[in-house]
Amino acid sequence: MKNRMSLTTFSLFSLLFFASADYLVAGDYSKAYEYLQKDPKKHEAELRLILPTLDPGDRMALYGFAQKDILPGYLVNWLLGLGIGSFMQGDPLGGAIGLTGDLLSVGAMATGVALLTPPYGGGNLTAAAVCASAGLVVYLVSKVYQMFRPIYFVQRYNDQLARFLLSEGKFQWRF
Repeated sequence: MKNRMSLTTFSLFSLLFFASADYLVAGDYSKAYEYLQKDPKKHEAELRLILPTLDPGDRMALYGFAQKDILPGYLVNWLLGLGIGSFMQGDPLGGAIGLTGDLLSVGAMATGVALLTPPYGGGNLTAAAVCASAGLVVYLVSKVYQMFRPIYFVQRYNDQLARFLLSEGKFQWRF
């Protein structure tokens, strides 16, 4: 009877120990997922502690959840402009360049139109054409930039995310 009691106690202790170990791993996975969804750069130190405890399959699953998609940012930049798609993807530099380019182009084209009206330019056709043409060129360059920036940013982000996750946090994140 005593052997049966000790075997039962050992079985319960083992069950509780392994269940709590699984809970810790699941907790680490959910924390890593949460950190990757919020701001991976801000939580880089915590991720470096959690990633070695996860197996490669879990890290690849995290990559699948945390990777960014090109299409939403690309479409928003193409349809709306103003760098909104880049801001949406978490790319403040691309968004700022797109926004600046669009605002400069609209300002230059508006100046060209204003130079044609008598109170401002009195019909100075040459200056109006130069301003409007410069605005159009800046707008086209800004649009092309806004179409390619989300592709470049997402590819770079996903590449660094994969390297960071697969190296168990040893790869230096450069964002």
